[in-house]
Order: sequence, then C-alpha cells, then structure tokens
Amino acid sequence: MKPIVRTMIKKWDIKDVDFMGYKKRKDDIFTFHHLLVPAKYGGPCEEWNGVLLCGKTSHPYLHVIEHIDMDLFLYITSLMIDEKVMGRIDLDTLKEIDNVLKQFEKEHANDRFKNKKRVLKPEFLYRDYSSIK
Repeated sequence: MKPIVRTMIKKWDIKDVDFMGYKKRKDDIFTFHHLLVPAKYGGPCEEWNGVLLCGKTSHPYLHVIEHIDMDLFLYITSLMIDEKVMGRIDLDTLKEIDNVLKQFEKEHANDRFKNKKRVLKPEFLYRDYSSIK
C-alpha cells in the first residue's frame, strides 16, 4: 500500500467505504485515484489530487465509465471533489453517485467490449454505504 493511501485512510478516518460508496471487501485494498490531474499527464500522488477507491470494484469501474461516458465520469469526479471540499465522505453525495451509477447500469446492462467481456462486472453492481452517517 502506498504511503499516501495510509495517510489518507487515517486523515479521512476511512473505515470500509470509499469515496464512491463501495464497501471494501476483505480481499481488496484502497487505491489512489487521480482526481484533478490524471497520472497520464503527470498528476502527482498527493492528497490534493486524489481520492481513495476500492481497487477491485469502484476504481476499475470508474475507468470503465471514463471510457464509455466521459460526461458521467466528469460528473462523478465533480461529486467526489465536493466530498473533498466538505472534508468528509458524504451520505447525500454517495446517494447521488449511486443514482447516476444505477442509470448507467440500466443503459449498459447488456453491453460488451470488443473482446466480448461484459462492461458491467457483477462486483460493480453492489454498493453498501450504510455505515456512513
């Protein structure tokens, strides 16, 4: 685990739910997602530039969304920026993220990539942010 991830877990008091409302599974880890300046453009792994996402669910899912629907990706990004400005993972924001993800899932339920793999992996569909108050 990167030092920045440990630092952010402690500072943000992250127990088991990430910035998109996904509960970390036992076989998963939190990963750093470049929020403002993407890694491909030299964005640093510094707190101001990122959020924590689950490495096996929300993080790859967000990049699938980025590939398919850039507007939705940018909207989710803006919601996570809002959480950073508030200084906490926010229940109302997680509900909004959940709502937009449900719409994406409805629209792309049967979609497949060129390699025939499903766009929506089963693990992408389950979010549990019930521990956030």
